[in-house]
Amino acid sequence: MTSEINKMKTKKKSFWLFLHPYVYVSVKKGNAIVYNTLNGELLEYNENENQIVKLIKKLNSDSHLYVVEIEKEEFDLHLDRFLRQLKASFSGDLIDTSIRPFRPIQMKPILSLHRKLDYLTEAGKKNRIMVNDKTKDYLSIISLYINGTCGQTCQMCQTAYKQFLCCFKNKNSKNEFNLEDFSLLSDEIIVNKLHKLNILGGNIFQHSNLIPLVRIFNSLSITKEYYLHYLNLEDYPEFFSLMQENVEKNRLTIIVHFPINEEKLNHSIDMLKNEAILYVKFCFVIENADDFARTKEIISIHKIKNFEFCPHYNGNNLGFFKKKLFITKDALIESKPGMKDIFSRMTFNTLEFKRLTILNSKEIFANLNNPKVGILGQDNLYEIIYRELHKGKSWTKVRKNVTPCKKCVFNALCPPISNYEYSIGQYNLCNINY
Repeated sequence: MTSEINKMKTKKKSFWLFLHPYVYVSVKKGNAIVYNTLNGELLEYNENENQIVKLIKKLNSDSHLYVVEIEKEEFDLHLDRFLRQLKASFSGDLIDTSIRPFRPIQMKPILSLHRKLDYLTEAGKKNRIMVNDKTKDYLSIISLYINGTCGQTCQMCQTAYKQFLCCFKNKNSKNEFNLEDFSLLSDEIIVNKLHKLNILGGNIFQHSNLIPLVRIFNSLSITKEYYLHYLNLEDYPEFFSLMQENVEKNRLTIIVHFPINEEKLNHSIDMLKNEAILYVKFCFVIENADDFARTKEIISIHKIKNFEFCPHYNGNNLGFFKKKLFITKDALIESKPGMKDIFSRMTFNTLEFKRLTILNSKEIFANLNNPKVGILGQDNLYEIIYRELHKGKSWTKVRKNVTPCKKCVFNALCPPISNYEYSIGQYNLCNINY
């Protein structure tokens, strides 16, 4: 008994240092961040603070789970500053071991989304019916190109559609998506939990059976969004009548790019104002600062309420993208991604996840910048979804697996890999140097 008392007397003063469960930690080589997902507070350390980086790495290890014991004699100016920063940002704290001698249990956030994915893909080896049932949850948006013909000669035609939702003249196929093709798709659309159908072309007004097709689309109880170039917009009474027939589920996006035909644009805007369509949006394709300034003028003059800027990389305007679109560290932190956002971005590309594109050639893509994943009429959507989840190149392509992002402590905080990165040919469209 005496020896135990002596041990207690000689035991050095120590504390339990812990991080809160809503804190995200990332350590890459000599750099580390501690990010509070509730208030957006960020603590950042580099190789010049090696002692602190090692401590953060230890806290984050699976063997310590956000709790380590530190002795009083370890305290120095660096550690003291780190502890004050943790407390001030509500990211962590200390507990005197004399008050709580046993190691506190802390709930470190653990990524669990991958377990659901592993279950889905592994289950296929045991029970494919089970997989078919589960894959219904993994398709929410289909973008459907119903034709590939168009009379315009837009310079952006062969590149813009791979960067954002846009019309596209398919020079390799003059096929039309017809009623028979839809029968191949309709049953699977109905049983899947589809949220939205985007309808595009070339010029969809040149589709030989547009009206019967729109009638079928109207029968679906999901949102339909039609994409039309303003130069192709025409007074088409039957089409607009059908749009009004299911007005709460039908949307129209008008694509506008520069240089603009002022007369045609003014006519298109006036015509749309006369149509009783609940939702019309303008997509302004911009390639430089002048396009951006002119777009703001048009929006102001015509009092356009629903619009979006659609930057287009044309191969010669990287400077514009760097100045206006590359993300900065400050902008990243100001966006305040939550823990759910972070874990999602570590598992799936949330910009592409659950989305498929079907061209008028019947080729099916998870991303138009990657190889096709199937052909309508030959491949079952269940099989396509299963393959994309299991070994695809689009839905599960995340920053932690690509260079140079995988070396950056911010990779899980950054927005998902976008089509612009495919087009420009680099993944780090940012001003963060790591």
